[in-house]
Amino acid sequence: MEEAIPRIRNSAPAPARRRRPPARARHWFNLGVSLYSSRRHLGEALEAFRKALSINNYMASAHYSLGVALVESGDRAEAKGHYEQAVRIEPHTMVSAAATREHGRAVHA
Repeated sequence: MEEAIPRIRNSAPAPARRRRPPARARHWFNLGVSLYSSRRHLGEALEAFRKALSINNYMASAHYSLGVALVESGDRAEAKGHYEQAVRIEPHTMVSAAATREHGRAVHA
């Protein structure tokens, strides 16, 4: 896993045509998931999730994942906003159900 992270980080796709930002956002999201999963790169995972959302702010999974990482970093207030955004974007999905559950935990913690 550790060996793969530098390769993923250095493989950022070349600037794409305007109609392809979701692919670039997905790249940053996937990098964030890999970094977060390693449990050693929380700060970099936060940056990757934020980069994905700067490209495509309508990725419910990126909002949810950023919320999870923010809770782990101790920032429950910002996490709540990302959970709420995930629910607004995809109100009837598994991501929404998970975000609703985690939002409740963040509020009552």
